[in-house]
Amino acid sequence: MSSTIYYRIALASALAAAASVSAYAQGAPAAPATPVTVVQVADANEVFARLDTNGDGFIDKKEAAQLTGLPAVFDRADANKDGKLDKSELAAALSLM
Repeated sequence: MSSTIYYRIALASALAAAASVSAYAQGAPAAPATPVTVVQVADANEVFARLDTNGDGFIDKKEAAQLTGLPAVFDRADANKDGKLDKSELAAALSLM
């Protein structure tokens, strides 16, 4: 991937994260309204593999405690409110951190 494309994706990701934080501060719904980028998904897959210590395919709150900042956004990122994060919810959580 060229550095220009990577820069644009990274910039879009940063702007999306800032918009989500701003919306949350204004009392918007808990789930992020912006789409997750390819870069975030790639990062989330790596983080997910490291955090899912029991191998059940989800990140629970105990596993989330391994990553600084994740517990603080866990409930906001848990879109279906099942008490665990799947890969797409983790990607959303990472964008909120």
